[in-house]
Order: sequence, then structure tokens, then C-alpha cells
Amino acid sequence: LSVSPMFVNSTIPPLNREALEPDDRLVKLNILWVCSLTLSLNAAFFTISAQQWLRRIPLPSHLTSREAVRLRQLRYGGYLKWKIQEIISLLPVAVQISVILFLGGLFLLLDYLNGTVAKVFLIVTSILWGIWVVMSILPVIWIDCPYQSPIIPVLLATIRIFVPPIGGIIVLFFSYFFY
Repeated sequence: LSVSPMFVNSTIPPLNREALEPDDRLVKLNILWVCSLTLSLNAAFFTISAQQWLRRIPLPSHLTSREAVRLRQLRYGGYLKWKIQEIISLLPVAVQISVILFLGGLFLLLDYLNGTVAKVFLIVTSILWGIWVVMSILPVIWIDCPYQSPIIPVLLATIRIFVPPIGGIIVLFFSYFFY
């Protein structure tokens, strides 16, 4: 075994840490996509759980009518007490937020790769989100509008929590239409 003379007493230059650091846009992209994935997977998990909870609702056939009514009322009371309907209503909202986060990450990726493609993506997505916003607001204006979205009651509850004086007035106005 022999050592080449050019490697004797040679030193390795120190690593340039800045060259190893990822671009800030890529870090933001990964944050958005990880949050999107986390929300969507948890929404799926809780959807499966809610389906399992609701499958317990059918009454056993061996009960008398009186026992069946009492058990049904007990379960219904628990359903209301534990706010199952509210939990189930939040699941589509979690998926919608997940999609928004994913599309935000996709925009960052496209902007990193090609600004023109990112601008086209942003324009198309903005038009579609604009349509969604209009469709979400229409039920507030017209009570018979079929586009009832679960996001409106969630927004009303958020307003009630974070803006009590103003929120109370707004919630009273909108609750006329949604509750």
C-alpha cells in the first residue's frame, strides 16, 4: 500500500454550511405540504371514527319497544352532549384548508421552477377561489340558496369567540339564516 505524495499533509477545506442550507422557498413549500398532508390524513382518520360512532346507533332487535326508545334517547342525548354533529361538520372544512395549503405549496414550487407558469396557475386558482367565495356568501344573502357550506357556521363561531361585541351582532344577524 502506498500513499500518493500529493495527499500527504493535505487538508480538507471546511464545509460551507450556507451551501447546505435549503432555500427558504423550499422550506415554506415543505411546511405547507406537511401541514396539508397532516390535515387531510387526520380528517380521513376522524371521518372513519365518526362513521364507526354512527354505526353504533342502530338499536338491537331483541329490545322491547320501551327499552329501544329509552336506549335511543340515551344515545341521542350523548350525540348532542358530545357535539358529534359539530365534529362531523368540521371534517370537510379541514379538507378544504388542506387543499388551500397544498395549492399554496404548489404555487411556491411553480414560482421556484418557472414564474410564468406560477402566474398562470395563480390566475386560474384565483378565479376558481373567487367563484367559491361567491358561492359561500350567497346563502347569507338568499336563504333559499342551495350552496350551504359548513364553513359559514364555523366562521360565525370564530367571530363569536374572537370578536364578542361586534361578533354578537353579526352572529345574531346570520344565525337567523343558519340556525
